[in-house]
Amino acid sequence: MDSQEKKLRQEYALLHEQLEHPDVLGGAITRLWPSVRANWQSSLDFLDDLARIKRQQVETQALVEQDGELSQLAKEELEELKAQRIHTEQAINEALIPKNPTTAKTV
Repeated sequence: MDSQEKKLRQEYALLHEQLEHPDVLGGAITRLWPSVRANWQSSLDFLDDLARIKRQQVETQALVEQDGELSQLAKEELEELKAQRIHTEQAINEALIPKNPTTAKTV
């Protein structure tokens, strides 16, 4: 886990813990928490997906290095994993870019 991901997970856990306290309820952050939580959870889910894809790539690469039909199937699987990884990395980048609140409003 890189330092940026670790920091994101720590901040999420801290904020989640703080919002469990009854004295926080009713504040502005409580009203904003559902959308903030959904955005963070989405980012963390993408990071989990990326870690899973990376593990699968390592395991599949070991199969590619073997001979036979399994090697060919593993090569095809690696191509699919590569596409998934690119898509997931793009989704992470989009999720982590701060949203401009003015663009979300409809006129």
